[in-house]
Amino acid sequence: MDEKAILSDEVAKDRILYRISSEGIRIRSSFSKSATGQYTYYLGEDKIPPTIEVPQFTDLSELIQAFALAHELGHHYVYQRISRKKARLFKSGMTCTTYWNEKLAWREAEKILKEERILVDEQTNCSFFKYKTFCLNTYKDQVVHSISSPFKFLFGSVLLLM
Repeated sequence: MDEKAILSDEVAKDRILYRISSEGIRIRSSFSKSATGQYTYYLGEDKIPPTIEVPQFTDLSELIQAFALAHELGHHYVYQRISRKKARLFKSGMTCTTYWNEKLAWREAEKILKEERILVDEQTNCSFFKYKTFCLNTYKDQVVHSISSPFKFLFGSVLLLM
């Protein structure tokens, strides 16, 4: 088989699902996730295995679903590599660390998709980077606000004192 062969979207998604299952991560469909289209990784604890929650119903193509699943698997790999202290920081809900966590998971997703020979042509690469950018941009306004708010407060306070 040609190393550069383009996989069907369904085969791409199946490869990622197989890899997720090989890692001992369970997939759980969620009706409530259908409204947002959001995929979520939950770190396993005690006897509960790590879980990826996926929309029960979605209009996303199977290729985009493969990208989203690879991203959630990327979170799993990130959490395996980092210290407990950094994991707590990532899970703290602070905007900047959440964005950092997302960027790292997308970096892992790209590696996964290359290893699985899903990112092999220009069109697929463009689709991946477009989806990744769309997802990361959902965090950018929050990051800018969290960084600029203290400066706005400080500047406003200084103006009041003048």
